[in-house]
Amino acid sequence: MRLAKNGATAEKFTMRIVYTLLLFFIYQWTFNEGWEVWEQVLLLLPLVLIGVMFERSKRGAAQAERDANASEISRSLNPDGRGSRLSPEDEAIENELEEWMSDDPPPMNYLADARAAGTPCGTSTIDLPLALYLRAFAFDGKILVPNPDISRLLYWTWFPYRSTVLEKINLEELLTLGVGGQASFVAIGRPGEVHGAGKVLTTDAEWRGEFVRLATSASLVCSVPALYESTLWELEWLAQHQMFEKTLMIFTALHTAPEEEKFRLEALRKKLAEYGWHLPDNLSTSSFVLFNRDGSIKRHYPGTRFRKSEIAGIVAQSLEHSRARNGAGFQPLNRGSSAGGQ
Repeated sequence: MRLAKNGATAEKFTMRIVYTLLLFFIYQWTFNEGWEVWEQVLLLLPLVLIGVMFERSKRGAAQAERDANASEISRSLNPDGRGSRLSPEDEAIENELEEWMSDDPPPMNYLADARAAGTPCGTSTIDLPLALYLRAFAFDGKILVPNPDISRLLYWTWFPYRSTVLEKINLEELLTLGVGGQASFVAIGRPGEVHGAGKVLTTDAEWRGEFVRLATSASLVCSVPALYESTLWELEWLAQHQMFEKTLMIFTALHTAPEEEKFRLEALRKKLAEYGWHLPDNLSTSSFVLFNRDGSIKRHYPGTRFRKSEIAGIVAQSLEHSRARNGAGFQPLNRGSSAGGQ
C-alpha cells in the first residue's frame, strides 16, 4: 500500500528502547572484540534500516485499514451519492481503499485495540460507535503536543534514547490511540497524508454535507476549536442542532501561542459564546472540556498530559453518556460487518 506514508509515531516506545539496547550491546560486543569502526557500521546499519522499514510498514498498514473503514462508514451513510464529484486521483485512492478491504482478511491488521474490544482480525470497525475528529484543515498534522511517553531523564542523559523518540507528536495520533477500540475514529481529509483518524475523502463542494452526515451519526465529536471559517461553521452547526453533549473540545499550546491569531483564547471565547458554547476560565494547554445540553461546562480536565489512559477515560465517559441518551450509537445502514462488505 502507498497510503499513510507520513506522520510522527505516537506508539509506546518500549520496543524502540529494547531495539536501542540491542544495538548498544552489539556495539559494545564488537568494540570489545576489537572490530574496526567501519566494520561496526556495516553490521549495525542493516539492523537500523530493518527496524525503520518494519515500523513504517506496520504503521502504514494500520492507517490504511483505518482509512478503509472510514470510507466504508461514509458509503453506508450516503450509499447513492458517495464520491460523485471526486477527481480521477481521488477516485484512484477510493478504489485502492476498496481493494484493501476486499481481501478477507486484509493483508495486515494491526488494530490491536479494536481486536481487544471484540473486533476480530479482518472485521470492519463500522459496528462500533462513531467518533468524529474536527480540526482546522490548515493545521492538519501540525497540532503538536508533548510526547506523554517520554522519559526526561533518559532523553537528556542518553543519546540513543533521544534519537529514537520525539519530544512532540501529533495530537490526532494520541487521540486515535486513546479512542482505541471504543469507537471508529474518523475525520474528513485525504487518506495517506497524516497518521491518526481514518480519513473520509470528499470535495470542497461536498465537505459540509459529509460533515453533517458524520456529526449526526457520531456518538462523540472531538474538536480543536479555532477561528478558521470552516471550524467556526462546524461549531455553530453543532450548537444550532443541540449537539453540545456529544462534543469534546481540546485545547493545546497553539491556543496560547502569540503568533497564532486563529487560536487566540479570548477571541475564541467571545465568538463561541455567540453560538452558545461556554468555556472555562482556567483553560490550560492540555484542557479537555465536556458540555451539558445547554452548552454549559459539564466537566473540565485542565491538567491532562495527553496520556492514552487519560484520553481513553474521557472518551469512555463521553460514550457512556451518549449510550444513555441514544442507545447503541452508530449503526451502519444495511452493510455487512465483514471487511469485504459482504
